Amino acid sequence: MQTVRFTAEHHIFRDTLRAFIQKEITPYIDDWENRGEIDRNIWKKMGDMGLMGLNMPEDYGGVDRGCKLNC
Repeated sequence: MQTVRFTAEHHIFRDTLRAFIQKEITPYIDDWENRGEIDRNIWKKMGDMGLMGLNMPEDYGGVDRGCKLNC
């Protein structure tokens, strides 16, 4: 079994994502469920924060974080 060691950058990313979810997703999730769709603006907000395309090279519009831990 391989031990995963998170760096300070991983912890910052996790904290940032957690705060984003609490502020921008959790308050609206019931409404989205009732409507059967997610507000389209959330994807733009996630992209602006660098939370989309983590594994994609920058040449293709990603952020190329080299995320190998399914983050």
